[in-house]
Amino acid sequence: MKRTIKTLAAAGVVAVIMGAGVVHFGVFNVGADEPHSDPVYALLSTARDRSIAVRSRDIKVPDLGSVRKVLSQAPHSAGQ
Repeated sequence: MKRTIKTLAAAGVVAVIMGAGVVHFGVFNVGADEPHSDPVYALLSTARDRSIAVRSRDIKVPDLGSVRKVLSQAPHSAGQ
């Protein structure tokens, strides 16, 4: 058990050092002028879609059948 914990701790330290190296030496291009690779694009798209799905689950669609209600809310979106 102690050996497993030491191995996991050592692996964690190595991962942190490698991650710091990737950040420090600019290995990953984060510029907006170069498109993401296909795997990164797929990961970001999936993360975005899941985030929207989870957070929009409890949103109720307002009743837009009433003209009065729609007109009363129009000033709130006039600047958009």
